[in-house]
Amino acid sequence: MQATLGGREIGFFIGRVPSNIRYQAINDDSWSNVLLYFHPTLAGQPYLQITSTRYDNLIIRILDNLGITKLEFVEKLNIQKRNIISFRISPEWGTGDLLIENVNLADTNFWQEQLQKLEQQPARAVYLNLSHPHINDWLEILWQHKYFFAGIIPYFFKTGSALVMQQATDLPYSKNNQFATSFGRQIYEWCMADRERVLSLS
Repeated sequence: MQATLGGREIGFFIGRVPSNIRYQAINDDSWSNVLLYFHPTLAGQPYLQITSTRYDNLIIRILDNLGITKLEFVEKLNIQKRNIISFRISPEWGTGDLLIENVNLADTNFWQEQLQKLEQQPARAVYLNLSHPHINDWLEILWQHKYFFAGIIPYFFKTGSALVMQQATDLPYSKNNQFATSFGRQIYEWCMADRERVLSLS
């Protein structure tokens, strides 16, 4: 439906919708998956500045599919002095999201404290500011907690776009996926490949 309305695929959540909430009848206890869409509505040629990560190739391909080709990888971007952190917790849907726009000090203890606040929700995700110079340090910690690539959301924060990471859990998820485009299937395959990579880390 979103594809027919002009939306373009930007990510894929594996096991995001609980079995008691259905868009269609499915006779099992698996959690449904969610394909993320973005509607490009900006006039002119959008321009992004982001920090380079291991996901550069995926990000470039997603942005190119959105028509965003003016992209600059910057080593050091200015960061704010105050921490900008928020949570989106939805017990009804069983989801817990941590949104990190800016953090000046983000050591292992910091991440342990923040991620623990999500643990009561079965489906967990973290949104990272792609313009932040410390994002690769954050990713190293998230990989150890079994978070893997879920997609990107352009202009999600006031100061940058979001790299979305989802946690690999034991939730049963649906294997019956339907895609409106081949690009949507590609994003799903990228997410699954990164999930396998993260699960193989010691």
